[in-house]
Amino acid sequence: MNFLANSKLARVEPAAAAGQTTLTSDVVDMKSFDAVTFIALLGDVTDTSVLTLQAQQGDQSDGSDATNLA
Repeated sequence: MNFLANSKLARVEPAAAAGQTTLTSDVVDMKSFDAVTFIALLGDVTDTSVLTLQAQQGDQSDGSDATNLA
């Protein structure tokens, strides 16, 4: 199986200047899909920076029932 041939790519959040703010992406509709892959474009990262990436899942499109993925 070819990953790119069997994948849909969608940008769900634009970059933030120097990562100084929390970003919350758009909802990714997983109907008819079994998996999702997130690719984070980090830009310039300093040696002392602290990066936190978090994915959540839920059944409600407004995210009201979202829970963190481990």
